[in-house]
Amino acid sequence: MGLFLALSGVVGAGPEEVKSSLSGFAQSHGGEFEFAEGIADDPNIGVITRDGSNTTVVYPDGFCEWNEASKYLSRTLKKTVFSLHIHDDDLWMFVLFHNGNEMSWFNPITDYWKELTREEKESRLHLPKNRLRFIGREIKKATNPLLIQRSTSLA
Repeated sequence: MGLFLALSGVVGAGPEEVKSSLSGFAQSHGGEFEFAEGIADDPNIGVITRDGSNTTVVYPDGFCEWNEASKYLSRTLKKTVFSLHIHDDDLWMFVLFHNGNEMSWFNPITDYWKELTREEKESRLHLPKNRLRFIGREIKKATNPLLIQRSTSLA
C-alpha cells in the first residue's frame, strides 16, 4: 500500500474555528466530528495543528473528501484554504480556495483519474502569480528566511 496524505491549510483561522467548521461539514454529510485523544498512527484519527494564526488539518487515512472539506472551510470561515493531496509516489496536487471559491489548481498528472480536455489540463498546471496575494504576508514572512539572494551570475 502506498502513501496517502490529504490536508487542509487554513490561513488566518485558529483551531477552534476550524473544529467548529469541520463539525458543520461532517453534519452536512450525515456524519459526526468529535475531538479525541489519540496517536497519528491510528487510521481513524486526523490531526489539527496550528502555527501562528494558521491551522492545518491532516485528515484520517482514507478520507477522500479533502477538497470538499477545504472548500467548506474556506466558505464558512471566509478564509484562504490550501488543499493538498499526495497519492502513492506518483501524484501530488493542490487546490487553492478563497472564500469558498476555487482560485487555482496544480496537478502534474492532470488525467490521473479520468481523461481531461486540453483546457482542463492547462488550468491545472500553473499557479498564477496574482493568486499568491490570497496567501498573505504570513507565508511571505515564513519563507523569506529560506530565500537566498544571488549577487553574481553563474556564467
